Amino acid sequence: MVKAAQALFAAQRRTWWRLRRGGVVRSYLSGQAITKLQIGTGANPIPGWLNTDLNPTQADRSEGHVIFLDATRQFPFADATFDYIYLEHMIANVPYSAGRRLLTECARVLRPGGRIRIATPDLTRLLDLYQNRNDPDPEEQAYIQWIADTFLDGPRHATPQFVVNNAFRAWGHHFHYDEELLQSSLRESGFVAIRRREVGQSEDPHLRNVEGHGRAVGSEAMNAFETLVLEGSVPDFEKARR
Repeated sequence: MVKAAQALFAAQRRTWWRLRRGGVVRSYLSGQAITKLQIGTGANPIPGWLNTDLNPTQADRSEGHVIFLDATRQFPFADATFDYIYLEHMIANVPYSAGRRLLTECARVLRPGGRIRIATPDLTRLLDLYQNRNDPDPEEQAYIQWIADTFLDGPRHATPQFVVNNAFRAWGHHFHYDEELLQSSLRESGFVAIRRREVGQSEDPHLRNVEGHGRAVGSEAMNAFETLVLEGSVPDFEKARR
């Protein structure tokens, strides 16, 4: 009975969010010369971006407006609407097949030449923790200790085995990418010119210093250690013909 009531409340709340969303989107698009979409905002709404989240309640209490978006479904935006899209520690929270659909939708709603930036936990870094378990380097040991102290049961769980298992099971994670797989997923979804970037760094000023996950977890250094960042763009065939 309680679960049924909770499900009904959640459905009603999302209906209200959808009704509210249209006006916010129209207002944003009419007022921005350069349009930017953040998917999976969490507590990091970025000024000047259309910030979206599956559960915008908490984020709405932060600075900036956040609207509802279920990123596993077709986006409620026309083709070629945005110049930029940003996802931070979000794509790992959906299954691989849903992630592929998500990337295809991102390519659809980006304008020709539009750019995407994705930040997500790096599978290679996680597996290296286990591979190097008998001789971790200082950075790896610091990360293991930080995860154990911050999210696990302290020293008793300060081992790669516990940290790696936690990374796959905690925070709603479903699927982790290494650089090779995320690159291929982006290419197969229509993106080109895919490049790896450092956290906070980009050749494009619109994509520079957009990360907020480090603040959310309380350590910029540990976020930089665990995070894979890729950028790509949608082909601009008109520009290429000039």
